[in-house]
Amino acid sequence: MTPTYGDDLGVESTTPAPSVELGDGVPGEWSLDDIKEQRPIMEPATNVVFTIKDASVQNEKDGAPRSWKWIDLTLICDGYLINEEMKYKNKYVFARICYFADHQYYIAKEDAKEIPSKFPYDKQIAASQHLLDLKAVINAACPSIKAQVKGDFQGINDASAQLIVDSVKNQVMTANVTISKDGSENVLRYYKAVKTEDMV
Repeated sequence: MTPTYGDDLGVESTTPAPSVELGDGVPGEWSLDDIKEQRPIMEPATNVVFTIKDASVQNEKDGAPRSWKWIDLTLICDGYLINEEMKYKNKYVFARICYFADHQYYIAKEDAKEIPSKFPYDKQIAASQHLLDLKAVINAACPSIKAQVKGDFQGINDASAQLIVDSVKNQVMTANVTISKDGSENVLRYYKAVKTEDMV
């Protein structure tokens, strides 16, 4: 049976979501160098509201299909209170949502040592953990397309990924703002649908 990527998760999301803030949150022209130079750290918080400003499919490199494919999200933070002070309102944040992993890099946990270290999700194995954020984003931002998004343990096809991209733009969802273990960047986790009490 082909699984549908809209089932209730019941598990935590583990895919790192690199984040970056552009200037003062005002959209404009920027380059990859600008992103690399700016590594602001937002303070941890739960159920922060974000609007998905833009999304795009990343499935090729130099004209060839990638072994790992993802959706890039550009989100705008609604702001949240830190010590009774509103912070980070209209800040831009980026998240990377994996939607496909070639089966040759998706192996049993006991064989994890054989996975090449160069692959960014090399520790996310077994039980399709590399797809947890994908499932969570669908549930949070575009649940109406659940029945149309199907796949296997590797992930979904490019057409389904594009459907998600077209559906999530301008949608609102919440996420927990955390900090990576090395303290160098923010990581968004636990994407969920917005509840009334989450609105600032």
